[in-house]
This record gives sequence, C-alpha cells and structure tokens, in this order.
Amino acid sequence: MDDQLACCDAQVMLLIFLSIGTLLIACFLGYHCSLIVKGMTSYETFKWQDYKDHCKAVAQDSRYATFTKGCWYS
Repeated sequence: MDDQLACCDAQVMLLIFLSIGTLLIACFLGYHCSLIVKGMTSYETFKWQDYKDHCKAVAQDSRYATFTKGCWYS
C-alpha cells in the first residue's frame, strides 16, 4: 500500500514540475512572438526602456533644467 502511495506522490510532483516548466516556456514563447510582431529584438526592447527611464528622470529632476535651456537662457 505504501509503495503505491509513494509512486502516486512522485507522479503528482512530476506533473506539477512539468506544468510549471510548460507555463514558463509558454510565457517565454509568447513574449518572443510579441517581439516578432513588433519587429524588435529583446536587446532593443531593454535599451528603449532604459532610454525612457532616463528621459523621465531628467524631466523630474530640477538639476537637469539648466542643461535643457542652454547657457544663455538658464
């Protein structure tokens, strides 16, 4: 009886492990399919996000205001 229960537990754990792995791979595939539709690479995506974050930080930080107006119009 205990052997059947141990076998069943192992099968359940394997099923859970494979389900989680399948879900992760499906999400990874979906992300890359969306990149294909946009015509971008993952590297370009991360670089654009860095650029947008930098622009947002510059817009919110008053220390950069001097450099956006030029030397004569500060």
